[in-house]
Amino acid sequence: MAERIRCFFDRSGQTYGSPRITLDLWEDRWQASEDTAAEITAELGLQGRKPPRCGKSLTCPGKRKVAGDLVRRGIDEIAPNVVCLGDMAEIDTG
Repeated sequence: MAERIRCFFDRSGQTYGSPRITLDLWEDRWQASEDTAAEITAELGLQGRKPPRCGKSLTCPGKRKVAGDLVRRGIDEIAPNVVCLGDMAEIDTG
């Protein structure tokens, strides 16, 4: 099984981890769990590549300017929870 795991790992460009290698083993009619594949890959010193992390977040404070009030509603806050506003969009899906 170790030879097949190394074969699948090399064939994937050394990117597959134990979950994908387990699926390849099942297609090749091997009966193995993901834990078994993980143990063997660790013994062989194989490690798949981790998926790339997300890029820059647009929701982080200080990253973007706050949008101005283009509608010019002219509503000033007097105190918290006094003025409530909302926006409604309807999407007709047929």
